[in-house]
Amino acid sequence: MHPGGVYQSSVTDGEDAFGRLASTAKGWHSMQMGVLGFIGLCGVLQSGNSGIPGWLESLSGLLAGVSFVVACVAMVLVGRVAYPFYGAAMAGSPDPARVSRMGGQLKVGIRTSFVAVVLIVVSALSGWWPSEGGDAGSVQVRDVAGRTWCGSLTDAPTGSVGVRTADGTFAIRTDAIAEISPVGSC
Repeated sequence: MHPGGVYQSSVTDGEDAFGRLASTAKGWHSMQMGVLGFIGLCGVLQSGNSGIPGWLESLSGLLAGVSFVVACVAMVLVGRVAYPFYGAAMAGSPDPARVSRMGGQLKVGIRTSFVAVVLIVVSALSGWWPSEGGDAGSVQVRDVAGRTWCGSLTDAPTGSVGVRTADGTFAIRTDAIAEISPVGSC
């Protein structure tokens, strides 16, 4: 502990500010590679979801593409701090203005990475769009006489339940129904 009661900096006298920034940026750069992998995985997982409307599919694709571009920009921003081109400007004592610019560039790159993740997550949300048709809403209707119909519910005249089956659409009187139960498929 410093005699004044304040902790000393974790930076030793021989360590330079450029080295600290580059070390931090290298860690974030590795995480950004994971972000790119996540974006690619989400893009693969959502392809082929034909149950969503065309406008939503287009929006989802656009957001995935923008997310990829934003992630690439973030990687360049952080990469320029992580792996700077060493030259006369980097030699000698660190220029405080340049260290400040590089620190700001690192912050912008990190924030941009988070924006890319948010965009791909929003894009992937289209996978939860309810599917149209299919056997997800299938029911089995049994009347008091023991006859059964399996299919999806549909409109019917007042006092009856409509069932659309593979053999056609049937209207069963509600007072004749013994049971209606959901089924996985017909």
